[in-house]
Amino acid sequence: MFKKIWVASTCLSLCLATLASGGLKSPSEDRSEYTSFTSLKGYQNNDIALEPANIFTINNKEALINLPETNYPQIVELTIDQNIDVVDSNNIRIDSLENVFVDYLQNRILPAVRLTDDRIATSYINYVETKCYIPDSYIITDDLSVLRQLSSNSSTDDMNLVFDVTNFDLDDEETLDNILFEGNRAKSTIYVLNGMEKNLVAHVNFFQKRFKTTWIQTDSSITNIARAIASGAYGLISTDYKAAEDMLSKFTLEGRNRPQYVAAHRGITAGYNENSLPAVMEASDINADYVEIDLQITKDNKVIICHDSQPYYTSDCENSSKRFINMTYDEISQFTLNDQDINAGQHYPLLSQLFDATKDTDLVYILEFKFDEGSADALLRDVAQYVDPIVREYHYQNRVLGITFFKGFYSSIAKHMPYMPTANLGLSGDSEYKTLRQVPDLIHFFKKYNTGMDYAYNLDMVDKRYDYGFRGYSSNGYTFNDKKHLYRPMQICTSNVVETLADDVKQYAGSTWINVASASEINDTMNLEWMNYDGKIVTLPSKIIILNGNKDSDPYLTCVANYYSDIDEYGLYSPIFTISNASLGGDSINNIQYAQPQDTLLIGDDGEIITGDNSNDTSAEETSSSESTSQTTSSDSDNNNVNYGLWITVISICVVALATVAVVIVRKSKK
Repeated sequence: MFKKIWVASTCLSLCLATLASGGLKSPSEDRSEYTSFTSLKGYQNNDIALEPANIFTINNKEALINLPETNYPQIVELTIDQNIDVVDSNNIRIDSLENVFVDYLQNRILPAVRLTDDRIATSYINYVETKCYIPDSYIITDDLSVLRQLSSNSSTDDMNLVFDVTNFDLDDEETLDNILFEGNRAKSTIYVLNGMEKNLVAHVNFFQKRFKTTWIQTDSSITNIARAIASGAYGLISTDYKAAEDMLSKFTLEGRNRPQYVAAHRGITAGYNENSLPAVMEASDINADYVEIDLQITKDNKVIICHDSQPYYTSDCENSSKRFINMTYDEISQFTLNDQDINAGQHYPLLSQLFDATKDTDLVYILEFKFDEGSADALLRDVAQYVDPIVREYHYQNRVLGITFFKGFYSSIAKHMPYMPTANLGLSGDSEYKTLRQVPDLIHFFKKYNTGMDYAYNLDMVDKRYDYGFRGYSSNGYTFNDKKHLYRPMQICTSNVVETLADDVKQYAGSTWINVASASEINDTMNLEWMNYDGKIVTLPSKIIILNGNKDSDPYLTCVANYYSDIDEYGLYSPIFTISNASLGGDSINNIQYAQPQDTLLIGDDGEIITGDNSNDTSAEETSSSESTSQTTSSDSDNNNVNYGLWITVISICVVALATVAVVIVRKSKK
C-alpha cells in the first residue's frame, strides 16, 4: 500500500514539475476565440465589377475610436509590439490587441495585424496559441524571415498571409522573381505594392496573372487614391477611408478596373487538334494571356501533352487499353492526332517543344496535372520532378501555373516546383462553401495545399467573390463557350472560344499623358487607343471622367476613361492618365515624380536572404537596445517561470510528505 501511494505521489510530483518547466504544453484557461466572420462587400459600388477592399490603417487612438458604424472600412491594419499591444505611428501604446478586438472590431471589421520583426512574430504566435485564437484575420509583414516563420507554424494556418513589398524595386527582374517565388513558398496570397511607384499597373498584372491578389499602399492624396483604384488591385490601404469612398463614387460608369485574363482551353481548337503545337501557337498569335494544356507522362518519363490518359481517344491508335504511362515516347510518336476529325499530321507534343516554340512570347502556361487521372502509378512517380527541369531549362518559372483535380499531386509540386502558384479544380460550388462560415474552412484547405481556387462557373461562388477575393483568393472559372464571361466578375476565365474575342477590347493602350491646347479639346467623350484581344490597336470613343481638377482653371487634370460596348455588354476602365492644358501652363511632358524603391531581394543558393540595400537594417544602437529589451523581457519571463516552478515543487513535496504521513498513520492504526 505504501509503495502504491509513494509511486502515485511521485508521479504527481513529476507531472507538476514537468508542467512548471514547460515540458507539457496546454492552452491557457482564459484562451478565447475571436470569431468575427465579417462578410466583405466592398463599397458596394455596382458600377465596378471588382472594386477594391478598403483597408484602413490605425495610426492613433482617435482613428480607432472614430471607426464608423457603416461598412467602411471592413479591414483595419493594426501594428503591434512584442507585448501584443496595438501601437500608433510613434510606437506608443494605444490599447491591448484583445481589447481592440472586443471593443472596436468584433462582428463587423476584420483585423490585419502587422508584424515588424521575428521577436514580435514569435510573441504573436504564442499569443494565438495560448491566449486568443484568430481564425479569420490577416497578418502583414515586409520581413521575409517573418513570413517564413508564420508559414511554417500551424497556428497561423487559417490566417491570410500578406507580403508587403512596397520597399522593393519591382523593376529589378531578379527581385520580382524572388518575391513571387518566396511569397508563394511561404503561402502568401496577397502582396502589398507601393501605390506611388511608376509601373504600378504592370506589377499589379504580374501578380494577379499568377493566381495572387494585390493591395495598394498609398497616401491620402486624391490622385494617388484614384490611381490605386484604377490599377485593378483588390485592396486599398490608406489612412483616410472617407477620401477613398469619395473617390470610388466618381467611378460611375459600368465596367472593370482591370482587364480580364483569358486562357485558351487546350489551345485554339477551331481548326486545330487540341493540345497540339499549332493550337498553342495560334493562342499565342491571337494574344491570349494563357494557354491551358494537360500533362501526361510516358513509361520513359517524358512529359507529353494530352487531355486523356489513353491515345485511343485523340489519335489513330486503335487499342483502347493502351495508356501513356505504360508506353515509351517512341511508341507514342507513331500515332497521329485526329480529334475533331482533323487529320493534319500532328503528333503528341512534348512539353519542351511547346516551351521552345513560345519562348520569345509572353504566353503563360496553365499546366493541368492530369497524369493518368491521378492514378496510384502516377502518384508514385512523383511527376513534378520531371516537369521542373523542363521549366527551368527554358526559364519559365514565372510563366507557369499549376491546376489539378488530384490533391495527391500537391506534395510533388511543393517538393520540386515551390515557385509555381497552383489552383484547385475540385470545387462544385453547388453545395459547398456558400455560407460565410465556410469561407475560413475553404481557406484552411487552400493553405494546407498552398493553392487557390479554379472552378466550374456558377452564380453561388460568384456571389462570394468579395468574401474570397478580399481574403486573397481570386475567382478563376472554367469552361466558357460564349463571350458572356467578359462581363462576369472573374479574374481568369478558361474559354473554348478565345478566337471569337479578337475584336473585343482587352486593355487600354493610350497615352498616360495627353496634351491639349485648350479646354475646348477636353470633352465628355474622346477618341482614345485600346488594344483588342488579337493585339491590334484601335481608336474608340471613350467616356472621360475627371477625377481631380477643373478643366477651366487647372493646368493638369487627373482622369480615367471608360469604354463600353452595348452589343457585348462589355465595359472597361483605363488606368489613370493626366490631361495637360498648355493654355493654362501645363507642361508637354510627364512631370510626375514617382517613388523609386531601391531595396532588392536576393536569395543565396543556401536559401539565405541577401539584401541589396541595408537602409532598413537596424542600427547598432537600436539593435543593442532591442537586445537589451528582449533580454529583460526574457529574464522576467524566466523569473516568472522559476517562481512558478518553485511553487509547484513545494506543493509536490508537501503532497509527498502528506502521503507519507498518511501511510504511517494507517499502518499504526492497523497495528
